[in-house]
Formats: sequence, structure tokens, C-alpha cells
Amino acid sequence: MTTRFLSFLSILAAVLILFAGCDKQQAAAENPSPEEEGLAEDPQPEVKSIAVYEIPQAGSGDLFTGKMAALQEQAGIFGFRLLRQLYAGADVNLSPLSLQLALSMLMNGAEGDTFSEIRSALGLSGASLQDINAMSASLLRHLSASVDGKSAQVKCSDLIVVDDRIGIRDAFCKSAADNYYAPVASLDFSDPKRVLSLVNDWSGRNTEGLIPELMTDLPESVMLMILNALYVKARWAEMPFDSRQTEEKEFTASSGKKGKVQMMHRSALPALYAERPAFSVARLSLCGHMGLYIFLPKEGKTPADVLDILAKGGFPAEQKAMEFVDELDLHLPKFTISNDFDLKRALDELGIKQAFSPWANLSALSETALSVGQVLQKNRFAVDEYGVEGASVTAVTGDAAANIPDEIRRAVMNVDHAFVYVLADGRTGAVLFTGVCEGNF
Repeated sequence: MTTRFLSFLSILAAVLILFAGCDKQQAAAENPSPEEEGLAEDPQPEVKSIAVYEIPQAGSGDLFTGKMAALQEQAGIFGFRLLRQLYAGADVNLSPLSLQLALSMLMNGAEGDTFSEIRSALGLSGASLQDINAMSASLLRHLSASVDGKSAQVKCSDLIVVDDRIGIRDAFCKSAADNYYAPVASLDFSDPKRVLSLVNDWSGRNTEGLIPELMTDLPESVMLMILNALYVKARWAEMPFDSRQTEEKEFTASSGKKGKVQMMHRSALPALYAERPAFSVARLSLCGHMGLYIFLPKEGKTPADVLDILAKGGFPAEQKAMEFVDELDLHLPKFTISNDFDLKRALDELGIKQAFSPWANLSALSETALSVGQVLQKNRFAVDEYGVEGASVTAVTGDAAANIPDEIRRAVMNVDHAFVYVLADGRTGAVLFTGVCEGNF
């Protein structure tokens, strides 16, 4: 990575398979407003490019507190539960927030057990759809406000793409626009190359060119896509690591395998830090109210032990247990993690079952019978002296710092074995990325 910036990127695409039906559909041309939505009249003009709705920034009176903060804290557990399902002793990376937003949009089209299972898996049982939508809308506005000149940038975009041979309900379209700032593009799916060209163009434009090709193939059974693109770019709040201090060091995976990594070093780093029974944890501050948490298992413990704690809702408690240290002597490896996995089985284990079955109830989305097929994710996450760069593509297919004490407090953290990392937004508590680094030998 050649930039001095910290970059995080996530793209989420949800694709639902249609089995039968035909109706009119809304079209989204370039730069329409949400108020202009409605069903387009036939014949529809050729769509040159797919629209993007600008998300307004949260104002001084738009507070992410109370019920919204409590709901997002519950939803944050979902990401750790899913990561625990995916972790099998190898490098793994995940963007929980993108998946959360896409599934939340999908819930607006789901009813019955299909709705209840998705809501429960997200950790939001008991919450009304109205509350979930309000939380999502406020979350998007607050992320949009996490901008600090050239030091931090957050960009989140949502989109619904539908085959023009089917129709989706006006109420679903309105909720998508009002709460997720998502336009609806009606395209001719009988021309898959054209659909792929438009979707990939949207992907590239909303990820600063980092994900120019979201999909390479469009199966005939696919007739709907729900997409989310998340792009985050932020500098370390403190100075970057000095590359002259980076040197090759030994690193131990949880299996006991040893290898060499490029180990970065910072001394006298102000940070939040805690020593816990199963691990030590440090928060590395980023611009834009974000923080990168490093969970280092203690001797006899593994990343699985850490994830077990986080998956049971331990992340907020661990955050509250951290205290300010004036000087953290930190050794942290440079690493790059790439993943390509299917999330369907993991989501099934978390309770989302009916959505994948012929009995899926997405009747609030369309009169046409729809069901979800696969949930695929490809991603990349890299850390070096200047920051982090990440990309994630997911396709659901149907077929507190304390006061500084008088005495200088010091801590040492030598990240020389497998560890868990979490990128979280400081104002909303949203988990943007989380994963396990096993050394990538």
C-alpha cells in the first residue's frame, strides 16, 4: 500500500432469485431524487448509468443515542457471531455493517417467519421494522458525517436493481429511498452483459475505483439485487509507523506454525488499553471518530476464545474496561488477508433458514415469489505503516478516554501471534470490519 492514508472499503450486493411472475417496475435514471420515485411507464428509456442518492450528514440535533444506540449495540453482536462461524484457524475478514444494511433492506420486503428469522439473526428480536429503519437511516447519516477534511472520509451507497419483467411494491421502494437512500433501477435482465456493465460501473464509482468489477456472470435465475457499498478512508490519529523501524520478525499462528512477518513498531503511542483474563486489547485511534481494536490472546488462549467472548456480547464491556495509557510500546505486523467464502451455511447456523427455502415469504417486496439462494463474499484487508486498505464484495443470490493521570502509564503489546481485529465507529458503535490474522504465511 503506497498511500499514507487508512482506507477501508466494503461492497455489499444482495441478489434474489425469482421463480415466476411479471409486472411493471420503477426505473432509476441518473441523479433522480427519492421524491421522483414511482412505477415507470412503458416503454422505459434506456438507462445510461445507475443513480446514487446523496446521504445527508447528521445535524446537531440528530443524535445516535437511546434506543438507536441500544439497537446498534445488539446488531453489533451479529458480526462477531458470524465471524465465529467462519473462523476455522485461518485468516478471515468480514464486513458486518454492509451485511447488516443489506439484510435490513431485505426485511422491508419480508413477512412472517422469513422476517422474524432475519431480525433474530441480526440480534434485533422485539424491535419493530420502523425502529430498525430509523436506526439504519440515522446510522447512515452519522457515517456520512464522519468526514474530517482529507483525514477521514466515509461513503455509503445503497441500490436495488430489478428485472423489468417483474414489479416490486411501492411501499418497499419508498422505504428503501427514505431509510436507506437507495434508488431502484429497472433493467432488462435478458441482456445480462448490459446489466453487469451498469452494476459494475456503479460499483467502481462508489468505491473510488477499488472494486470496478462486482460481478462477472449473471445467472438466468437472478432477477433482483440489493447492494450496499461502504468506503472508508482515514488517517491514523497519531503519526504513522516509521517504516525504518519495520523489520522481519517471527510470528506464531494459532496452530503453532511459525513464520516470518514484517513487524511494524511504535513506541510512546497514546492509546486505550486493557489487560483481560483471556487477552490484552489496544485501541488505535483513527481520524473520523473511528478506532482499530487489536485483541491479542494470552498464553494458552486462541482467537476462537476471544471470538467466543465477543460473540456473547462482550465487545461493549471490553471497550468500557479500557483505560488510557500515555505510552504504548506496540509491535504490530503488516498483513494482507483475502477471502472468498459462502456465508449461506453460517447464516443458516445463525437461524436464517426460510429465506433460503421455496417457502421464503418476500411478499412485501413483490407479488412474485422470491427466495434467497447463496450469500457470497470476496474481500481484501491490508495493514501497513500508513494505514489499512480493505475491499469486500458480498452477493446474496436467489436462485471514552479517561483523564490523564499524574503518573505516566506505560504498556507493551507485542503482537507476535494470531490475533483478532475490529474496526468500529466511535459515535454509532457500528462494526465496519472485523477479522482474525493468523500470519498469512
